Amino acid sequence: MATVREDIHVRATIEEVFEHLAALDRSVAWLPQSFRDLEAADGVLSFRLALPFDRRQASMSVRADEAPSYLELRSDASVEGSAGTPALDGLTWALFAEGPRQVHVTVEAEYRPAAGLLGGLLEPVLHRPLRQQALRDVVWRLKQVAEGRGPGTNGTSGTKSADGP
Repeated sequence: MATVREDIHVRATIEEVFEHLAALDRSVAWLPQSFRDLEAADGVLSFRLALPFDRRQASMSVRADEAPSYLELRSDASVEGSAGTPALDGLTWALFAEGPRQVHVTVEAEYRPAAGLLGGLLEPVLHRPLRQQALRDVVWRLKQVAEGRGPGTNGTSGTKSADGP
């Protein structure tokens, strides 16, 4: 199993940030474009991570919820991709309050690289960097939404379509 990890500081309360993460049905509005075919229903978030030559899906639900500091999403075995493994096995969020409106957010994604020769060749040069960028985009958009500036908010930059800083 491989992992990628990102972190960011958010100017909001830890409760506000956690609320955005835990509300899976609302996360489809702020997740970046690299998360395709987004659906959220009955506590399950389903998506396909945009990776060339890898069409695997993921279906994740909350496995651990220690509000407001820890949230773990794990893959549901009932929805697997064509290769028999999900696009992501897990997303783990850790939040640390560093002040009244300062939160350090860390997210770690667990995954299994695509199988076969093509998967082995693409992983180090293309897939891993794209997964890392997708995670960067996730934390950046979370920051924007939690600070009132992202998609679905009335902030001044909520209409921008850029996924990065």
